Amino acid sequence: MKKDISEEQEGILKGIRDCSPPVSSEEVGGVLKFIRDCNPEHISSILGPYGMGMQRFALAIDLNNPHPDLSANHECFDDLSSSFGLLVQDLLRIVSIGDLSSEIIEDLSATFGRAYRRLSYSYKLEDPVVDQLHVRFVPSRTHRDYIRSSRCVTHIEMPDLAPPEISDFSESHRDHRKYQKDIAEAKKRLKHFEEMNLPAMSENIKDSIKSMKEESGEYYGFNEISLVMTASILAESMGYELHDRFYRATRYHFKDYNFWYMKVGDNDLSTLMDGITGYHPQMYPYHQLIEYASDEIKELVDFLEEFPEINGLPLFDHYLVVVPGLDFPNDCQYPPYRHLTRSGEVFSSEDLRLARDSLNKTLIAGNFLNCALLGERAGKYYFISYWG
Repeated sequence: MKKDISEEQEGILKGIRDCSPPVSSEEVGGVLKFIRDCNPEHISSILGPYGMGMQRFALAIDLNNPHPDLSANHECFDDLSSSFGLLVQDLLRIVSIGDLSSEIIEDLSATFGRAYRRLSYSYKLEDPVVDQLHVRFVPSRTHRDYIRSSRCVTHIEMPDLAPPEISDFSESHRDHRKYQKDIAEAKKRLKHFEEMNLPAMSENIKDSIKSMKEESGEYYGFNEISLVMTASILAESMGYELHDRFYRATRYHFKDYNFWYMKVGDNDLSTLMDGITGYHPQMYPYHQLIEYASDEIKELVDFLEEFPEINGLPLFDHYLVVVPGLDFPNDCQYPPYRHLTRSGEVFSSEDLRLARDSLNKTLIAGNFLNCALLGERAGKYYFISYWG
């Protein structure tokens, strides 16, 4: 049966609101600021698609009130502030002189290509509208939500599973920080070495703190989690049983709500069905379920969009809801796909995707499912809270 998560959710939300003082944002200059005003033709001739994408990215984000992630915790932006970024600026200054021969243009382009291939982290920057990444750097909430609105529902492919070692989100709560004591001790040592004016020792400690944070998968206290792990924990919280290494459920998981509909002629066979069905977890963009969101969840997302620890800037690129949905049972696996709504009406569709979506939303609206709210940042997922 469905697990009661109300007490756990209360603790999760309390941990999210418990914020540290704001971090200091470093000014973002260098190539990102420089390339905004460059001639696109010059950029294209030397840097090719990489440079054009970088310019679109630089024009789309806020460099006047920069997000802390632009100057830290991302190898791509570290590269842009290193010798590679200086080289890019020099190449663009040279080509801006004008009247360069095609041979010189080719040589400059080859110089850039060699430097780019040597990067430890080769990544093509692009306008967030195009690649859906780095949406958190876009200054307008309205524009961020517009970009996010193009995300679609995705199915979470579940592998063969052994009984899970972790059956709840306790290790994913924001107040559960791996290496927390080690990091706190390292910060004390860092302060000591900085006061003694020992820059080499200080840098070593900073590298150690960065490594511990990266290994923990922690981002401002939020813990990284995989989609499969999220879907497995939700299945456990719903009481779905693991049968032959796959989760399954029956209609009895939902108390008195028998949503399967099967009728032959005038005979309603729905109550005779065992309703055994496979697990079909799906990930919804937040905007597609916002009408079912509680005021508490809406306020939480608004809070994360103006997170105090990063000077009122957004934490995540996207907000996503993992739904422990069901497939249609063997008795109902051919079109039309039908189920009963809470009011007793029959929903029917030839499209299995639409039928699953209707059933998911019916179960969510009736508070029959434990769902999870995740934040996505640079393609990685972080547990925020339960949904509801």
